[in-house]
Amino acid sequence: MSQPPGPARPRSKSVRRRSPLGFWLRNLVAIAALTGGGMALLLWWEDRPLRGIESSIARKNFDQALSLSDAYLREFPDRSRALQLKAQALTGLERWGDAARIFERVGGDDPESQRAWSQTLLHLKHWSEALPLLIELHKRFPNDAEILHELAACYGQLGEFEAGIEVAQELLTFPNYADRGRLLLGTLHERRGNHKLAAENWQSILASNPNAANLQIPAAEFLSAYGRALLNDGRADEAQVLLDRSLRMEETSETAAALGEACEQTGDAARAQQLWKSALARDSGNLKARNGLARAALEQNDPALALKWLNPVADRDDLSSATAYLFQRALTLSGDRAAATGWESRVAKLRDQEQRLSTIEQGLQAAPDAFWSRAVRAHRFASQGNLRQAAVLIERLLKERPDEPFVRQLAESLENKRPLPSFDLIPMKLF
Repeated sequence: MSQPPGPARPRSKSVRRRSPLGFWLRNLVAIAALTGGGMALLLWWEDRPLRGIESSIARKNFDQALSLSDAYLREFPDRSRALQLKAQALTGLERWGDAARIFERVGGDDPESQRAWSQTLLHLKHWSEALPLLIELHKRFPNDAEILHELAACYGQLGEFEAGIEVAQELLTFPNYADRGRLLLGTLHERRGNHKLAAENWQSILASNPNAANLQIPAAEFLSAYGRALLNDGRADEAQVLLDRSLRMEETSETAAALGEACEQTGDAARAQQLWKSALARDSGNLKARNGLARAALEQNDPALALKWLNPVADRDDLSSATAYLFQRALTLSGDRAAATGWESRVAKLRDQEQRLSTIEQGLQAAPDAFWSRAVRAHRFASQGNLRQAAVLIERLLKERPDEPFVRQLAESLENKRPLPSFDLIPMKLF
């Protein structure tokens, strides 16, 4: 028989002992949180001057931004963000060289810095270095028309006209950018030697903007360029109208000489000579004007007068075969056969050089990224005085073909400040 249950025992309370490890972990977490919060607060406090600099740049108060950044950098000289903001301020002040030196040191971590860096490089004509920045910016901001315009122009400066034209076409789809797009497209086509397409794009501007107002260049300069494109396309009558308009706005030697050629082609010989003399009064070295006056003198069977116009430029290195042929004709008519024979040889040499240059130009357009196309562009940059851009291209070329004579001589010419090598060293069969 089972016994009845005894009285219930009171439930004892179990005492839960705290782990020392847990205690210390909780304290460590708390300390870390407090420390992290304190550090964040400290960094926020320290970054207040940087936000002040950013605010000044946003308001385009670049002098203030520069002053604030200099004050901050005296205390924190190695802060890359402060250096980038200082470079942005210098860009805003158009101190391109100072800005470039900072960007070369610290780069650009954000779009604002990259934008300022690209603008600095463009103003310094460092096209090869600006191009990758602009490509990246265009990827990030495909609807920014200003970046698009600069990218197309940069391609053009590097001789990559197809790429530049393709990018410039996109500008036509942006409101208020059609004229700028057409202006750039015409410029790229003209530099490529396609005068017809240049004129077509520029005609579209005048169709909607007959006064050529609010372009990136003065109206007189635009009309002169448009008129010269028409003249080169064999449309002297149309060219004359535009060149006349341009000359009334601004009298320049280049426009006067071009208008003289248009008048010559339309049969107004007297006005042509007047314009050429006017061009020489503004620029005594204007070859087109001297050639025109020499042609007019030879048509009047006056070789002495022709030589009077030609002799001041006899020793120039940039004479064309057309000018040399005028010398030859004038000397032949004057009876100086020995001198005429010398100029005959020079005509043949210049024509050969011009043929080589024409072949090279065709190669540049057909394959702008080819080794020899880049070598020619490096030579041109050097001849234009853009030694930094030439050096960048030469460095890349030497890495590809370190023993190429033309490129090595080009590098030595820059390094030792010697005359540039002749294009005769370029193997023409590659073009």
